Amino acid sequence: MATVEVADVKDGAPYRAGSDWVLDRTTTTLPFCNYITPTGGYSLRSYSLDPVHATERVTICRGASPVAPYAGPCPPK
Repeated sequence: MATVEVADVKDGAPYRAGSDWVLDRTTTTLPFCNYITPTGGYSLRSYSLDPVHATERVTICRGASPVAPYAGPCPPK
């Protein structure tokens, strides 16, 4: 059974992109391959693969208005 677990989320410093304020969010996930025994328990043969790092641009302010779920000041300090 394959699963993916979030291992870490890091936000970079906010910066201006046009009239918006954005930040780069890097999410590290850890893919697992879980072996299940015939009785339904986890097997010791389970293992994880190399971590996967994905970076996305997140808008936190549009002009002078915060974008949910960000609730801080616009522009950010």
